[in-house]
Amino acid sequence: MLDNICYWQAEYPDCSCIIGGDFNIDLDLPSSSSSRVTSIIKTFLSDGKLCRCDQFFTSHVSYTYFNEPLNHYTKLDYFVSDGVSIKNFEILDPDVNFSDHLP
Repeated sequence: MLDNICYWQAEYPDCSCIIGGDFNIDLDLPSSSSSRVTSIIKTFLSDGKLCRCDQFFTSHVSYTYFNEPLNHYTKLDYFVSDGVSIKNFEILDPDVNFSDHLP
């Protein structure tokens, strides 16, 4: 998928993009404890000048995935952009959510 995104970025360099979803990795882990996949994605974001929305906006919720029985909370879902003007970004924790991921 990353190759496909790189192709379209090269094909249309004047266009900006927003990518969002479940990356299934914790981008906040230090490089020394990151997996190879995490390192590849961090390099992809850096090379593509893609910025994480969660780093530019504060939210009252600091995680996007939770497992209540294990008391495990982490951030696995991200939105990144390369120059698109983002007006607002917030991680929501609605009362009714049947997923273990937060919108």
